[in-house]
Amino acid sequence: MESLGKLYTLIKYTPLILLSSDAVWFVQSGAIDIFIIPSTIKNQDGQRRYLFTITSGQILFGVHESDEYTQLLAIPTEESVLERFNFDNFYHLISQQIELKIAWIEKWLQQIDSSLLAMIESNIDVQGKEFIRYSLEPNQSFQMQKDIWSWVEIEQGEVKWMGNHNLTFTSTDGNFPLGGKMLLTAIDDVQFVIQPLQNLPSSQCLLKGLSKLNSYFLRYIDILEQESKEKELLRLVERQSLDAQVMGEALAHLGSTLNPGTQNVFFSNDSLLIVAGAIGRALGVKIYPPLQSENVQRVKDPLEAIARSSRLRLRSVVLRGDWWNQDSDPIVAYTKENHCPIALLPNGNKGYTLLDPIDQVSRPVSQDMAEKLESIAYIFYRPFSTQVKNVWTILQFAFKNQQAAIKTIFLISIAVTLLGMLTPQATAIIMNNAIPDGDRSILFQIGIGLFVAAFGTSLFQLTQGFTVLRIETNSDMSTQAALWDQLLKLPVSFFRQYSTGDLTNRVSSISTIRRQLGGRTLLNLFTNFFGFFYLGQLFYYNNKLAIVAVIVSILTISVTSLFGVVLVGYVRSLLDLEGYIFGQTVQLIHGITKLHVSRAQERAFSFWSKHYSEQIKLELNKQQVEDAVALFNTLMPTLTSGIIFGLTAQLIRNAESSSSIALSLGTFLAFNAAFGIFIRESTSLSNTITEALQVLPQWKRTKPILETSPEVDFRKIDPGNLRGNVRVKDVSFRYYPNQALILDKINL
Repeated sequence: MESLGKLYTLIKYTPLILLSSDAVWFVQSGAIDIFIIPSTIKNQDGQRRYLFTITSGQILFGVHESDEYTQLLAIPTEESVLERFNFDNFYHLISQQIELKIAWIEKWLQQIDSSLLAMIESNIDVQGKEFIRYSLEPNQSFQMQKDIWSWVEIEQGEVKWMGNHNLTFTSTDGNFPLGGKMLLTAIDDVQFVIQPLQNLPSSQCLLKGLSKLNSYFLRYIDILEQESKEKELLRLVERQSLDAQVMGEALAHLGSTLNPGTQNVFFSNDSLLIVAGAIGRALGVKIYPPLQSENVQRVKDPLEAIARSSRLRLRSVVLRGDWWNQDSDPIVAYTKENHCPIALLPNGNKGYTLLDPIDQVSRPVSQDMAEKLESIAYIFYRPFSTQVKNVWTILQFAFKNQQAAIKTIFLISIAVTLLGMLTPQATAIIMNNAIPDGDRSILFQIGIGLFVAAFGTSLFQLTQGFTVLRIETNSDMSTQAALWDQLLKLPVSFFRQYSTGDLTNRVSSISTIRRQLGGRTLLNLFTNFFGFFYLGQLFYYNNKLAIVAVIVSILTISVTSLFGVVLVGYVRSLLDLEGYIFGQTVQLIHGITKLHVSRAQERAFSFWSKHYSEQIKLELNKQQVEDAVALFNTLMPTLTSGIIFGLTAQLIRNAESSSSIALSLGTFLAFNAAFGIFIRESTSLSNTITEALQVLPQWKRTKPILETSPEVDFRKIDPGNLRGNVRVKDVSFRYYPNQALILDKINL
């Protein structure tokens, strides 16, 4: 190529601002990354935005020094040699070798177009396919067919470039290039001529057209950046408004203790954000405005954008029947009249309270009010917190908002225990008073009292059963949803560490933990613990015999707990082996065809049976320990009864020698009845603790799922709408080192 320019050698990462609009730079060797920077930056150290990369054999243009918006910054990624032309010399070159040099201009235009690909979302009214004259009506859009580049000359009217009112072309602008995703929109009636790129205009027209296009390109990107910053600022303002709303409502809630009629306080202008914020506070989670990358106009429901930005799962529900009298989660609903969002919050009792973000009041939901709401509503699922440190954290999550139900179980357990203590006392009265005196009225009164106590106990236990069922259902639903939410957030690398079967086994461990430490276990713990009330009754009847009961209960709990520790070791080994076997079984099933083809069925069976036999041995050892515990708990009441009878006989003999009454028949029978219940509850408590200890191996298997950080969390900044392209440079490939290349320095 004839040398008409000045050579520059740029060291790697040495910045160069491309200022002059009448300068053309030809890259003889190397590669240069092109960035856009604000024109106010003079030392190249400010914020940069990557546009594209210019490689050897391509050209790049500068921007006029007077551009008040942005400028181009070139940074070589390797040592590069550039030749700088003034525009007249460049025009002279391309006039001599037009096909080659037109390719330079087209490549530059394609680089500009590649930076616009992710920015355009428009419906095209007229598609340019031929090099002819076109006419557009106001607001009609025009775009050239893909891979066709051309020169445009406006003969009449005015057009917007990329739909922006600040970027316009008129008949006074001469020729300018158009192609790719570049878009023209008519402001009024427009006529223009399309010519092929090979039909070069004059030097000055070419310089004017390219310079204006380059300037518009940079200004357009600057406009998009400003819009992006405004959206992010708006999002921060909405977030601050939401935080202010939270603080205001918290203060209003504190003030409502003195003035219960105080209305709710709202600060946000976005009704949906207010509603979502109220739901979030009820669930104990933070609500965030839609992310910068969200296009709210394209989502089916803006609530989905809020759910995604808040890292929450969303599910639609149908409001049917007398739903307002049911016990459920907080709900986002909409009014039939104007599709206005409202929050439905559980009011602690059966029913809901409606929060209206428009009139800023809350009121109980009635049937008339429920009929004004759309039947389709939405609920959020609570996720696990970022730090699930132990089993207690899981229980706190599962039992969140269940305090009223747990309090009900607690109080009923006390009531059932106190009613149960009436039976031993009634036995003592019957044997000491009613039978010796032949008083039938006392028998009748005691019979009626015991019947009422039994009936009341049945009602209490029925209430307990329904309460436990409600706790189990709610906690299981929330825990399962949170677990799968956590699982779906994990990085892909996590799933490579475990087989499918082993991972399934680990996932089920969460349900096992929740089930073993759930509402039924809570009920047993309360009931067994309050069984110690009978210990006070035993001391009331006889101190010496009560001490025996204390010793027996301590011995029972100690021995059972010791066996429980032994069981934990077996359960841990058994769970690890079961997970491994399950994973291998799933893989063998998936590869059954390959096993048949390779005639490896016997080896596969041998491999599986070896580990399965180990599992059977562990299960037998575990069963032996459980049988030993069962045998001990079976023998202890019988042996203890024998000890009690022996001590009672000794007390009676000592009393006869001293001519005193140590223990009456009624008192002994009452003591024996209370003692039997006490020992039963002590044994049941020790068994419950033993079963609870077995969750420790389950927790160990579940920890990797809960402790692994999600792939995307709140510490990561939303990148916004992704822009740019993928570049492949100098890619070579062959199957073997001594073979010919299949791909030889491919650039895409």
